[in-house]
This record gives sequence, C-alpha cells and structure tokens, in this order.
Amino acid sequence: MNIKEAKDEIKRTLKAYTGLGKTTAHPIPVSKQRPILMIGPPGIGKTAIMEQIAQECGAGLVSYTMTHHTRQSAIGLPYLREESFDGNTFQVTEYTMSEIIASVYECIRTTGHRFGILFIDEINCVSETLVPIMLQLLQNKMFGTHCIPEHWMIVAAGNPPEYNRSVREFDMVTLDRVRKMEIEADYTVWREYARENHVHPAILTYLSIHPEYFYSSRLDGAQHSFVTARGWEDLSYLLRSYEDLGEPVCTALISQYLQHEDISHDFALYYSLFRKYNDGYDIPKLLNSAQSSQIRQKYHDRILAASTDERMAVAALMYEYLCTSFSLYFEEKIFLEKFTQHCKASDEQDLTEYIRRQRDVLKIRSQNHLLSAKDAAMELRALQTFEDTACTSANKNVSETLRLMIDKQQNILMRMTETISHQLDAAYDLLSLKDRQDLGVLHLTTDLSRNEQAAEFLCLHPCRAYLNACKCLLFTDQEEQLKSMAAKLSQPVQKETT
Repeated sequence: MNIKEAKDEIKRTLKAYTGLGKTTAHPIPVSKQRPILMIGPPGIGKTAIMEQIAQECGAGLVSYTMTHHTRQSAIGLPYLREESFDGNTFQVTEYTMSEIIASVYECIRTTGHRFGILFIDEINCVSETLVPIMLQLLQNKMFGTHCIPEHWMIVAAGNPPEYNRSVREFDMVTLDRVRKMEIEADYTVWREYARENHVHPAILTYLSIHPEYFYSSRLDGAQHSFVTARGWEDLSYLLRSYEDLGEPVCTALISQYLQHEDISHDFALYYSLFRKYNDGYDIPKLLNSAQSSQIRQKYHDRILAASTDERMAVAALMYEYLCTSFSLYFEEKIFLEKFTQHCKASDEQDLTEYIRRQRDVLKIRSQNHLLSAKDAAMELRALQTFEDTACTSANKNVSETLRLMIDKQQNILMRMTETISHQLDAAYDLLSLKDRQDLGVLHLTTDLSRNEQAAEFLCLHPCRAYLNACKCLLFTDQEEQLKSMAAKLSQPVQKETT
C-alpha cells in the first residue's frame, strides 16, 4: 500500500468510526473500532497525511511521538486515595489523567472538534517501561484508567525493524486487535504531492530522470546511508531560500539532507547544471514579451540542439512559472466569487450590521481552525474590499458602486486569461521539436494535465498546442499497448502435456 492509498483508507475509517458525514444503519461499536497501525519506512509522509486528513475532514488532531515520553507523562502521576472494603479502610493507588488524553480534551475545548484523531508516532520504538502502556492503548483505547474520548479514533505509526534497531515486534494478541497497514515508498504518488506543494523543479526533473533515487536505504556496517521523501522536500525549502538570499549551495550542504554520498554528489552536479540553465534562459521574458522572430528562433534552435537533460530542465522552469500564473489567476477568480457573494447576501440588509456579523463569523472559524491561513486571508480580503467599496460609495448608489467593482475585477481576469494563454503558446512554440515525442514537451504536457489549476484553466480556455501534445501522448500510449499485445500474441503457444 502506498501513502495515498493509506490516506484514503484512514479518511474512510474516520467516517465509519465517528459517524462523520452520513450516519450508518450499522454503527461500529467502540469496542470493535480497531486502531490503525501504519508500518513503513521513515520519512515517507505518515505524519504529513494525518495533518491533511484532519484539515480535509474538519477533524481534530493530536499528535505524539512516544519516544519523547516517559511512563509518567503517558499514564499520569500516581496518588493515594482511601477505599473501604468489608468495613475496612485501605489506601489505593490511583493515577492522574494522562498528558496525552488531557491534550485530546484540550483540543476539543479549544477547537470545538468533537471528532478527531489521536496520532501516536514511533509506537514500536518505546522504552521497556512504556510497552505495557502502548499495548493497553491499542487493545483497550485507554491510558491508565482514562479512556480516549468518544468519536476519536487512534492511528499509530512505526518503522520496520530494518530501519530502526530499537523496534519491538508486536505479538499476535496485539496485532489481532489492530488494522495493520504496511506502507511502501512510491515515487509516482509523492510526485503528485510534490507538484501540488511546489517542490523545487530541479528536484522534480532530477527524480524524473532517476526515480530509483527517490528513496534509498543502505547499511554498510555501522554506516547508514539513506535518502527519504522528507529529505527531498526539506531540501526543496532550503534551495528556494538560499536562491532568494543569493547564497551558494554546495555538495556538503546537500549531503546534510540527502545522506547518501553517491546520490547527494550526483544531485549536486545536476543542481549546478540546472542553475546554469535557469541563468541561461530568461523564462519570464521568453514567455511574456513579444520577442522578435530572430530572438525566438535563436532560443528555439538552442533548445533543439540541447541535451535531453537541458530540455527537461527548461520545461520544468516553464512549468513552474506557469504554475505561478495559474495560482494568481485562481486567487483573483476566488476573490471575485467571494466578493460577489457578499454583494448578493448583503442586498437589502443594513451594511454595517452585515459586515460586523461576517467579521464575527470569520473570527470564530479562524479560531476553531476551520479555515487554513490562506483561506482565512482570502476571506478577509474579500470582506475588507467589500467594506471599503461600500463605504466609498458615500452618497452614490451602493449597488452601482459594487457592480463597477465586479466589472473591474472581471476585466482583470480577462487580461490574466489572455496573458496565460500567450505564455502557454510561447512555451510550446519554444519547446516543440520535429519529434513530437520530445521529453521536454511530454513532461510539460503531463505536468499541466496533472495540475488541478492548470487542468481547470485549460478546460475553460483551450490551448491548441497543448491539445495536440495530449493527442500525441494518447497515441504513444496506444502504440505501447499495441506493441505489448503483439508481443504476447507472437509468443509460441505451449502445448498442454497429457
């Protein structure tokens, strides 16, 4: 199972266990709600998908790494109380509430989320004193004498023994009470995530050439060499920051993230070439300005004569620039939609009271983490613009002022549409070769097709060059299928032995 499949299954389980969304005629009893146990290599995104699930489902999330905890913080502190048995009084040991369970209740109180996930990481790497407590959690959903709140499910994660020497294997009794998911590293799944999260194009193009370097782990004696998905993503953030600051990136720096000598050295060489390509091609200027035919032909000839690596790098740089354009376009489109909603909703209402009420709603949603920081900023921008526009109308007709603002924003979107269409045409003109199956064109087309914003824009505003490239891709796929079928048919038929 890859990490995307695990994410989808956990989302379905959350709905089934908690009744999130639609209620079912056959609810699962709490005693039968098995905790999920994810076992997979480190750094493939187990923690990341939990955050995504919570945000996408509107659920609470409490995360703990058990290797950071002691028996006292997990089960609570002991204290004495008196109990009477058969007329005699005895001192009995009790325990305070676990820090972990207390955090769940705190999450419910501060966010208002009645449904949620308690995520326990590195569960099979705990100390000897914590093993019984972890088994109690998985088997009974309890820490000490305190239960996990109702409508909260347990998800645990751990590493296979080959990645961590401190791993403890669970016995059959425990495994028979959990849902074990074995997670494997999958580059194709991570690439989709990487595109959405704007991982550095040098990393994406490098891994397109060398997908076998996406995840690697090798133990040479006491030396552990490895590269993980987490390492690539963290390196992406550093590369972008260093580029903004104008700071040099060396092999030693890269090896701090890619802790495999051969891979870090190889990527460092590729990154220096990628930076050379970036400096040699002024992508914003090439895609935006009306260059003379001689200049365009010069760059086209240069790309035509370039190596495969260089053409793929140029395609990646163009794709990244186009992604920025798509993102800005949809930000303005969403802003217009929200502004228009305020105009319609406030019609025939007291504007001051409407704005006050909307600000209160936005504040509550933000405080309860029902909006991401980006969505909250967009909501605030739309509301603030609506307020400013309505207030500037003064003695003028408010409706007319708001309508003029909508017209202005629609004109902005129209100009952005024209600009992006021009950028797409320019990109394909520069990349297109006599061989329609060139990797640069194919990679640009594939990336655009898998990008939700790009796909939506191209659906609304078709680009002829993109459509032609898609046809080429389809024909290529069909050709490969026909070749495969022909190969199977050409194999000699083995006679059945009697």
